[in-house]
Amino acid sequence: MNDNSKKFDKFIADYAVLKRKLPRMYGIEAVNLFKENFDKEGFIVGNGSVIKWKKTRRNTGRKVLKKADVYSVEFTLKE
Repeated sequence: MNDNSKKFDKFIADYAVLKRKLPRMYGIEAVNLFKENFDKEGFIVGNGSVIKWKKTRRNTGRKVLKKADVYSVEFTLKE
């Protein structure tokens, strides 16, 4: 086999690994973004700024969802 054939075979193998891992990576990112939106009480837009949610009529001054150590889970991707 020549060098280009080896590079192409490696590329195909790397693509297969990425194709398998990509849905999980996007899912983890989505969960983390969802949690961060609740933590910041608004929607995080592309440039990093936050669009705050409207205040409710029964605003008690506390966060929408309080963090509980029991339910707090951080997702990371293992390489």
